[in-house]
Amino acid sequence: MNSLDIMVDLETLAVNDSPVIIQLSGVIFDRMTGKTYEEFNELISPESGITSGLSVNGDTVAWWLTQECKVIKDVFLKSITSGKKLDKVLMAFSKFINDVKKTHNVESISLWGNGILSDNLWIQSNFKAVGLAECFQYNEHRDVRTLVQVGIDILGKDFKKDTTFVGNEHNAIDDCHHQIKYCVKINKELKKIANK
Repeated sequence: MNSLDIMVDLETLAVNDSPVIIQLSGVIFDRMTGKTYEEFNELISPESGITSGLSVNGDTVAWWLTQECKVIKDVFLKSITSGKKLDKVLMAFSKFINDVKKTHNVESISLWGNGILSDNLWIQSNFKAVGLAECFQYNEHRDVRTLVQVGIDILGKDFKKDTTFVGNEHNAIDDCHHQIKYCVKINKELKKIANK
């Protein structure tokens, strides 16, 4: 593996620049083959985010209560009853990133989020809220939504829409695996064009 790609997905209680995160998941993957490697998946106590000055929005909380019962139970409610403290999860995530860099013998990562101004920004704001240094550089951010739009514009296909979801939507670890699937499909099709 020449580069280290990690797909991240977050579940939050707001959608502004600095929301309370209740689940942080990441999956190491190869963006050309789709092979997956190590995973990170932790629930976070909403209280620890609130006490760190992060935001909760009533509309987002209400939205959570309209989701599938399994996701409400496994993510929303479980984060409240047994989620870990935010700073502990972010420190564990930093260790995860550093460990996989050593395992795969790479110096940098590509942090894929479903929107540089959503998942990627939210992780940054949460690191800042608890006074921890980020475990990634400014130039390591990658945007899933932009790649999907490239697929639509260049390849004429909405790969996200055409990829069957396996698992439970809005359980961040399942969302990571889903995002990997359609991103890999787009990359493979773009590579075919490049190799013509």
